[in-house]
Amino acid sequence: MSHRLPSDQRQPSDMYPTPYEFCQRIVTTLIENGGDYTEDRPLRFLEPGCGDAPFCRAIKEAMGDRVETTGVETRNVLRRGWVDALYSETDFLTPNKYINRFNIIMTNPPFSLAREFLAASIRMCKPTARIIFLLRLAWLESATRLDRVHRKIFPSMVYVLPDRPKFINNKTDSSAYAFFVYDLSQQSTLNHGCQLSLLTK
Repeated sequence: MSHRLPSDQRQPSDMYPTPYEFCQRIVTTLIENGGDYTEDRPLRFLEPGCGDAPFCRAIKEAMGDRVETTGVETRNVLRRGWVDALYSETDFLTPNKYINRFNIIMTNPPFSLAREFLAASIRMCKPTARIIFLLRLAWLESATRLDRVHRKIFPSMVYVLPDRPKFINNKTDSSAYAFFVYDLSQQSTLNHGCQLSLLTK
């Protein structure tokens, strides 16, 4: 996930691995400010488009056996020790059996498919779940997204990253990034607005 580039300059499949420190930062913040998941033990966590599953690793290291992690990836990738279940060479957007299952879905989705990833995530979440996407702050822009996304579902919280992630070759780009938190239990709308905070180190 990077700033807008010509197609011949983009990474294959929009693959921009998330630096682990940012995964740790958002997981720690969500645990400190999280909801009540006592009805579900263990917590069910999904990372679609997981790559080497940095978000699964971060939450597994933070919560241990209290969380059950699942990763989905279209490429053939190795299963890591912090992923309880890995569906390699599986398309997250293909209809599957995981409807109304997960408490948290967290990912850095391909920006070109972010709307589709969000729609699929909503189908797979429990009614009280949270969906957290790492996206360009420009996700809030555009009349098309306003009609197709924001009028239907709006984030309850946006954590802006004051330091830009270095996705490729240890370099940043010209875009601002944020974690967008969709709390399905709150059903935030444009009229309610959302909270904004800096996700500092």
